[in-house]
Amino acid sequence: MKRTAQSLIAFGFIIMIAGCSDDVPTPQEQFREYLSAWQKQDFAAMYAHLSTKAKKQISKKKFVNRYKEIYQDFDITNLVVKAEFDEPKEEKKIDPDEDGKVQLPFTAKMDTLGGPVKFTEKATIVKEARTNKDEEKTSNWYVNWTTRMIFPELTGPKIEIHGSTLEAYRGEIADRKGRPLAVNVESVEIGIWPGKLQPGSKKKFSKITGVPIDVIEGKLDAGWVTENSFVPITMVAISQTDKLNRLSEIPGIRRGQGQGVQRVYPYGEAAGHLTGYLGKISGEELEKLEDEGYNEHSLIGRAGLEAIYEDKLRAKDGYVIYTTDSENNRLKTIAKRKPKNGETIQVTINAELQKKLYEQLAKNNDAGTAAAIDPKTGEVLALVSAPGYDPDKFHQNYNQLKSNPKNPLRNRFSQAYVPGSSFKPIVASIGLETGAIDPDKERTITGPWQSDKSWGNYRVTRVDHITSVNLQKALVYSDNIYFAQTAVKIGPEQFLKQVKQFGFGQQMPSFPFSIEPAQITENGKFNNQIQLANSGYGQGKVVTSTLQLAIAYTPFVNDGQLLKPVLDLKKAKNQGETWHQNVISSKIANRIVKDLIKVVESPHGTGHQARINGFTIAGKTGTAELKESREVENGKVNGWFIAFDTKNPQIMIAMMIENVQESVRGAIHGS
Repeated sequence: MKRTAQSLIAFGFIIMIAGCSDDVPTPQEQFREYLSAWQKQDFAAMYAHLSTKAKKQISKKKFVNRYKEIYQDFDITNLVVKAEFDEPKEEKKIDPDEDGKVQLPFTAKMDTLGGPVKFTEKATIVKEARTNKDEEKTSNWYVNWTTRMIFPELTGPKIEIHGSTLEAYRGEIADRKGRPLAVNVESVEIGIWPGKLQPGSKKKFSKITGVPIDVIEGKLDAGWVTENSFVPITMVAISQTDKLNRLSEIPGIRRGQGQGVQRVYPYGEAAGHLTGYLGKISGEELEKLEDEGYNEHSLIGRAGLEAIYEDKLRAKDGYVIYTTDSENNRLKTIAKRKPKNGETIQVTINAELQKKLYEQLAKNNDAGTAAAIDPKTGEVLALVSAPGYDPDKFHQNYNQLKSNPKNPLRNRFSQAYVPGSSFKPIVASIGLETGAIDPDKERTITGPWQSDKSWGNYRVTRVDHITSVNLQKALVYSDNIYFAQTAVKIGPEQFLKQVKQFGFGQQMPSFPFSIEPAQITENGKFNNQIQLANSGYGQGKVVTSTLQLAIAYTPFVNDGQLLKPVLDLKKAKNQGETWHQNVISSKIANRIVKDLIKVVESPHGTGHQARINGFTIAGKTGTAELKESREVENGKVNGWFIAFDTKNPQIMIAMMIENVQESVRGAIHGS
């Protein structure tokens, strides 16, 4: 009986233990709940799983706030926390150590501003008996939390975590010879101490820096400014020592503490529309581009090459997350994403040629545009729009630029204009190719002229009254009637078909700038024979950009091949890339060049003023009238000239100047 009783007691004890084990979760189960709360970033729920010892080290408020701040400040996403122990259907028993503790390893991985972070740590789980809300004592397992469970590098309560941006630099833009078009320079902040200003200080400051007076006064009028404030106005490159010295001599002008890298455009207005400028990223843009490395301080290309090559030029800042001790000494790096500088872009542009062409337009305060190419390769050597703007001062001068009647904000090299007589060599080529022109045959021409009576009162007029005209004379004298007759003889269908081979009616292929396409008609057909005749001398609805006109002339120096324009120096090919093959024959190309030489060489030629001793220049002028109807008198006129050196055809320049009517009135080759 005694043995039986002992057995029953033992059995009952076993049953009791078994019952208790069902009531108390295992360490693994409790730790999984803790990890689940962590995965959800429910930091308050995590705190409920902490041991009494851990809670004495940190309050719930501090615990929750610390996690939240770290996860927000370092943009922690894609968090995955995982227990590193077996998970069979029947939980594997883990025996506590001699102190009654269980060590459970776990792995945490996440993405941060500094890049991906992954670490493995061991959590100490302890069993504690606590009184519940019903005043009953129950046992459970709790996490002996330490700061190492945030990141292993946080080895104590006095160790702090910090982050800092590793600045990357925007890629620079250089011309074909490596000359800088857009560069980064170390600069310092220059501003004003209002209480120390003297009469004339602001005016001197404005003259040296180029910052308009109204911009200066606007910043000084800000509500926070006092007599003893430092008001930042602009940045000046450290290398500009003379400018900095002159500024330091002005009463009330001070050098601030701010330093940084400033975007500088050495060719200023001459290349403003070419290079474009930078602007601060907008909130809407940041929402779309944040995943691509932009932040609220990022600058983004707003126009020109800066915008076109934004993806290549833009820098991607790096970031480092690190720990410090109580004296702010740097200890360990938790994560580091290296900065990635933007790519340097080299274009086919010749910056000095760009500058000279701009100065040629600007010297008479002309509004206009010019394009220069290498006609043997299609490489674009210059794209000029005048008047322009200085990208260094774009934002501070914006109001003045906007109100300027000559509209310096308008990018003229991207637009198409009526070409006038500069289009005639193309018509001559088509006429020769189709047999509509016998080049040596003399035509008897007396003006005004109309094809037939269906034209009503409309007639094509001419200025020079030579009555016997062949092709060369027609080009030299720029005879409207000869080319109007030629267009009519070619016929509308053939005219449109052939002119497409010169790129008209088509978008230029693979060119980074958006250039308005050259066209002959607005709807793909001629409204009547008058429009066809007018198109023969570059009027009617014919329009082209200076760049596309230059490209349209490339068959004359490439045995009839029309080349594609190219701007990226890496893509440039020595022999150029063909857009259309066999546009005209070599014989016709040579004939046109020979006649265009006469346009410049002949004393009667409309381009004779371009003659230069020692050079054999082929060229063509054009004066395009811009009037809505024939009845309008004294309409606006744009002047054109396109030319190249036939002995060394490495540069072809097409230029258009707006509103030249006063200088050409009485000698206009258009009606």
